[in-house]
Amino acid sequence: KSPSAIVNVNITSTSNTVNISGNVKTEQNYLMNNVKLKISGSGLNDSLTTSVNGIYNFNVLQGNAYTITPSKGNDITVLSGLSTLDLIMIQRHILNILPLNSAYKVIAADVNQSGDISNMDILLIKSLILQMSSNYPANEIWKFVNSDYVFSNPQQPFPYENSRSYSSAANLTDQNFVAIKLGDVNNSWNPNTSKSQISTTLNFDLADQNANDIINVPVKVSNFNNISGYQFTINWNPTDFEFVGIDNNTLTGNYGTNQITSGKITALWSTENANGQSLADGSIVFTLKLKVINQANANSPIEINSSITAAEAYNNNLDQLTIVTTSANISINNTTSISDNQKDNYYLVQNSPNPFSENTVITFNLPENQKVSLVIYNLLGEEVYNFAGNYNKGTHSLIWNGKNQYNKSLSNGNYLLKMQAGDFITNRKLILIR
Repeated sequence: KSPSAIVNVNITSTSNTVNISGNVKTEQNYLMNNVKLKISGSGLNDSLTTSVNGIYNFNVLQGNAYTITPSKGNDITVLSGLSTLDLIMIQRHILNILPLNSAYKVIAADVNQSGDISNMDILLIKSLILQMSSNYPANEIWKFVNSDYVFSNPQQPFPYENSRSYSSAANLTDQNFVAIKLGDVNNSWNPNTSKSQISTTLNFDLADQNANDIINVPVKVSNFNNISGYQFTINWNPTDFEFVGIDNNTLTGNYGTNQITSGKITALWSTENANGQSLADGSIVFTLKLKVINQANANSPIEINSSITAAEAYNNNLDQLTIVTTSANISINNTTSISDNQKDNYYLVQNSPNPFSENTVITFNLPENQKVSLVIYNLLGEEVYNFAGNYNKGTHSLIWNGKNQYNKSLSNGNYLLKMQAGDFITNRKLILIR
């Protein structure tokens, strides 16, 4: 009888590898390249970016737990897909005139990612369109949603699933995500084509003028029928003219003044009225005030274009109109004399930047030494800060940091700056966003 023996056998199991794949695309089914997808779990921490056709795939160990989360850096052109039309649609949503018709659009409207749609989102988009800022507060332009996620209430989609999790990985396809560009509620972001326009025109006219010191350049309109919003850039030669300010006439718009030293100002206006607004031909929507600083140049043009903020306009049906503009040629009189009226040179420049988050510069001019009341009010009419005092003749620049007289930070929103010097009274709207 042979003696018994015990043999120890070590069996090494080989884990199977499985594939998880899917794509990333917008609500309009545009496939997104250069989206970063991070996978984590079971000791794995890796990432990849989607290919030109928006596809991704991960090879992982079968049965392990993983989470996939997408993200995307800012576009090369941050403004792609953003326009005054988005502002109009968000305004109508807030007022419940025409609610946004998908959960993805509602998520896009919440640009400050507060879980609610408010006027603050509108202010932030305006700031981006006017190029007063380069990003939203959270420094994000794109958000993503698990394409299989079902919203219980599309009008209140927050919170939502922005990742995919697996408790036991297996071979899976169609693990897709929906990409959402913040602010683009009309889904106009398109990597392939430009926006279409209808043949109806909206005219903005600048008239030729003579000047030797302060010049008022009225911006007049025609065919302004049921208009819901417009935007554009005004250019002038900064070696010939210095920006003084904007006087709102018929419409109260928003203006980006952080590039005035380059001879550029951005303009934007929109209305909450679902029927839009109509104006008689020849109406002045606002007046640009410039100061001649180069008497040697005989002529200098001022024009409306798309050099910063694209020239666009929309009617009450949300159709994009064709903008037609005329430039102004300013004939500069070769003289240093100033008329009696021009000697009364009071002005208050629109603060810059506006909107602002930390500091903004307030500039005003006096024709003589004078006592000036310069007061900032909130929307309740309460005084929150003042720069009142005696000022010498000439131009003065003051800095306001968005705090009250007790050095306490004020809440986001609109504030009114009122200036009074003798019989001269004017005001400007200041917009604080943090």
